[in-house]
Amino acid sequence: GGTASSIGGGKFSNGAISGAFIRLYNEHGKNFSLFKLRSHFQTGGGKPITFEMSSVDLNGTSQGELGLIGMNPGDVRAVNLFDAGINEAALAFGRVNMMAHGNDQFSIVSDGSSRFDFSPFIDFNASIGRNVGNVVGAAINYRVIESLIVRNPLPTMITLLLGGPFDVNFVGTTTIPK
Repeated sequence: GGTASSIGGGKFSNGAISGAFIRLYNEHGKNFSLFKLRSHFQTGGGKPITFEMSSVDLNGTSQGELGLIGMNPGDVRAVNLFDAGINEAALAFGRVNMMAHGNDQFSIVSDGSSRFDFSPFIDFNASIGRNVGNVVGAAINYRVIESLIVRNPLPTMITLLLGGPFDVNFVGTTTIPK
């Protein structure tokens, strides 16, 4: 049953399960993950989301690798998260602004650098890797691949109607060793 289900060629139970996951996500949304970003992109209506900075996995990196050495409390610096290797934060944001808080504590600044979107889609001033990431990220998050597989534009249309780009805010700090 379900009108949207019939139009989309799916089953009502699939929608109910998706709804249950979205509720679970909303209730326990303080820990950062790509799954949560993707889900929010598709149904969050462009509203901001907040994560605990301590849930961002920057293990295995250092201030030196990220270019954070020599910062004083309150200093803000642009950081390419891929300098720490490929991880969820790098895949989500690429480059962000980070603030030093002293005692090896850092946070991602909620200033637009942590916005989850794919604009500009192609940036002629960016690297090839960044542009490929935008194209792939947009295809995944706008559910273009799903729409092509099922030969139905509904998955993409749902994201366009109910989701879209949004700001990501971080609270607290995380430790990044020298």
